[in-house]
Amino acid sequence: GARCSALREADVAVSSDNMSPGEDLRIGAAYAAGGTLNTGLLFVRPTAAGTAFATRWHETVSSPPPGKRFAPPGCCTSDQQVFGRMVRVGGGYPGLAPPAGAPTGGRLLRADGNLTLGSLPLALFMNGHSYFVQRAHERLGVAPFAVHATYTLDTHEG
Repeated sequence: GARCSALREADVAVSSDNMSPGEDLRIGAAYAAGGTLNTGLLFVRPTAAGTAFATRWHETVSSPPPGKRFAPPGCCTSDQQVFGRMVRVGGGYPGLAPPAGAPTGGRLLRADGNLTLGSLPLALFMNGHSYFVQRAHERLGVAPFAVHATYTLDTHEG
């Protein structure tokens, strides 16, 4: 309930590949801002900003502009990398921060353009490492809503 209620304001909410569900619970979206966003769990609200972002993301992934999707060469070869670059203000890192005056532990981030980005709580929307290796759900005493497989870079095995 309360951990996710702020996500009602998000145009897009995304999971992360960060490694500490406990730290994510403590500081919220500010923790996700410094890590890798994971499109394995993604919610897009049918707001004008959410719809426009999803359309632009799809177009960029399916019909990239000539050359590389975003410089430097080899930067963005997957939907997840394109997503991460598109939401970060100016396309740079970290390029995300909680809105001014947001409480510690909040779930919202200022994203590029007029997009409000939500950070799904890592303890409830776990990546494979947090769930299968760390077994963080047992340590934290939570039952996650979903677990997504950990992203493997492009054609790398493992």
